[in-house]
Amino acid sequence: MIQRKRLQIVGLACLLGALSLHPAMSAFAAWTKVNGIYTDSSGTAIAGVAARGIDVSHWQQSINWDAVAADDIQFVMLGTRYNNAVDPFFQSNASKAAEAGLKVGAYIYSYATTTQMAEQEADFVLNLIKDYPISYPVVFDVESSEMSALSPSELSAVINAFCKKIRAAGYYPMVYANDYWLTNKIDMSSVNYDVWVARYDVRHSYSNAAMWQATNSGSVSGISGNVDINFAYKDFSSLIPANQWRNIGGNWYYYKDYEMQKGWINDGNGWYYMGEDGTPRRGWMQLGGKYFHLDESSGKMTVGWFRDSSSSKWYYLKDDGALAYGWQQVDGKWFYLGTDGAMMTGWLKSGDTYYYMKSDGSMATGWLTIDGAWYYFNPNGELLRGWADIGGSRYFIGTDGKMTTGWKEIDGYWYYFGTDGKMAVGWRLVDGRYYYLDNEGKMKTGWQQIDGGWYFLSPEGKLRVGWQQIDGSWYYLGEDGKMRTGWQQVKGLWYYLGQDGKMLTGWQKIDNEYYYLYTDGRMLTGWLNDNTGNRYYMSTSSGRMIRGWRQIDNSWYYFNSSGHMVKGWLRENGKYYYLDPSTGVMASDCSRVIDNVTYTFDQNGVCQNETNSMSGVTAAEPGTASSGSGMGTPGSGNSEAGSGPSGSSGQTSPGNSESSGSAGNSGAPGSSTGGSAPGSSGTSNAPGSSSGSSSSGTGTARPGSGSSDSADHYTIEPGLTGGPGR
Repeated sequence: MIQRKRLQIVGLACLLGALSLHPAMSAFAAWTKVNGIYTDSSGTAIAGVAARGIDVSHWQQSINWDAVAADDIQFVMLGTRYNNAVDPFFQSNASKAAEAGLKVGAYIYSYATTTQMAEQEADFVLNLIKDYPISYPVVFDVESSEMSALSPSELSAVINAFCKKIRAAGYYPMVYANDYWLTNKIDMSSVNYDVWVARYDVRHSYSNAAMWQATNSGSVSGISGNVDINFAYKDFSSLIPANQWRNIGGNWYYYKDYEMQKGWINDGNGWYYMGEDGTPRRGWMQLGGKYFHLDESSGKMTVGWFRDSSSSKWYYLKDDGALAYGWQQVDGKWFYLGTDGAMMTGWLKSGDTYYYMKSDGSMATGWLTIDGAWYYFNPNGELLRGWADIGGSRYFIGTDGKMTTGWKEIDGYWYYFGTDGKMAVGWRLVDGRYYYLDNEGKMKTGWQQIDGGWYFLSPEGKLRVGWQQIDGSWYYLGEDGKMRTGWQQVKGLWYYLGQDGKMLTGWQKIDNEYYYLYTDGRMLTGWLNDNTGNRYYMSTSSGRMIRGWRQIDNSWYYFNSSGHMVKGWLRENGKYYYLDPSTGVMASDCSRVIDNVTYTFDQNGVCQNETNSMSGVTAAEPGTASSGSGMGTPGSGNSEAGSGPSGSSGQTSPGNSESSGSAGNSGAPGSSTGGSAPGSSGTSNAPGSSSGSSSSGTGTARPGSGSSDSADHYTIEPGLTGGPGR
């Protein structure tokens, strides 16, 4: 190198010593290249040459680099410093040489005598070359007089300090020295870097050199004057990556084809944006009307979800790195990003439509509980309001979007929704009371026929049970609320309800038997007197009107087919009996004066006298015995028996003999069959059908109570019509 002339002047003794070590050999002032092999003037091949190059500095001034490239020059090593400043021709030489297709390396003529000075020189070189396409080694030129005073170990330490920093920055370091220094002044055993050896006009003696500076008096087209000629023994293109990151002065730079990159770059692992100074931009960046985020540490472009540590907000960067806005589908989920790009959470309103973004930002669908209330969002995320059919069940969602539970009036109808929000149908037990909701969920009131049975629900929808007066008529609705028909025993008393469920009163013909039902509906037993003087007897065991003979309180009576108690003479089967004109009691085992004639009666009441003088005789009527009563003649021991009104045998408490399930509700009111609609004219025509008739008297006998027939007497109130015999 040109700076070496200083060493030749100030270190003549050293130079003489070097010459004495290397006897003259054939000159290298000229060589030729034959079949790709360089030979000296004697024709000796220079083995292992990979490329021929030059090294230049300000000494060569302006250079025609295209001409140089055309003169079999493949690389150039550029000097970087002159008079403690940047070589004034470095920038133009570096750019133009690269443009001409040459590989470009750099060197610094060092004055360093300490490792600290060597590192400073390395920083000087790195700060200079980072802006240029350096594709060849960066060299530490060891030959100054200042360095000659160092010991081999000191000199090696200085060399290592420089080269280590160059390598750390991503460049390929190399040491430049002549044969003498490499052999005598540098401890090369501690230097593990390639060597560029200088030896002019004769072959160098240093082995394993990576490059040889063969002469300082070469001639190359495009350069005025002499120039150093160099031979490279290595293919550095395989050792120095064309594309790589370099850290220089604490800053990262990216090089592609050895050129520092600016703008967008992709290093194979991601995208980066390099500023005008070549360093990666970091944080938020606006470019071309779009926002991008670059990692705060590495500068790598963010893709996907990103949480800004300063605001704790989440953002989504699309595949091209641009900040996303509005609706975005990510991994099958929908998210909404505001006008600032921040991920939204909570309620979101778009026009008249509401959405809910969960804590992770994803759009809610289906059921979701928010602040203790349930909401439903369709597959599009839209909050449903009003009626909604979901999963086979029906729900009502209020205008506030909350799922309705409990009672709700909608369009004039009441509905009930369970704690799970499902609309109830059929029977429903609410606060201890039953309600019925039809298949549309509407609460029913009034009379309702359900599963074949009739029920009455109050205006509030509550199921009525027990005795209920409805539209002026009385009905009995069992404990299960089902309207009863026919005979019903309630609290020990018997009642009869028509096919329309109305409680009957007065005379009623039921299964061909007559019964008398008081004004309160109770079935009466014992003696009855009508307003025309007729007397009846209602069985104390069954309530049936008695016909024919009947022993009552140890006395015998006879009742005709109309149930009237007979008085006076009675003829039956050719036999005569006498029934007291006042009491109706049959005379027996006695003698009596009747119409001034004394008659004798045996113990069965049969008159023992001749009957020719009798007057006012009543003939017994065929078939006057009560059906199923087992009636005989006086003295046969016939007395009342039975377990209840006709047709009521086996009767149990209301509701115990019917199915109790309905509308899928366990324990709901039961169902039954039969019966006309409540209040309809479905009852049998009963004698004395004026149901408003009543009786007066004391006491109430219970069917089957076992009370004696003498226990109760009732007088039928005036106005009774349609009774037996009328």
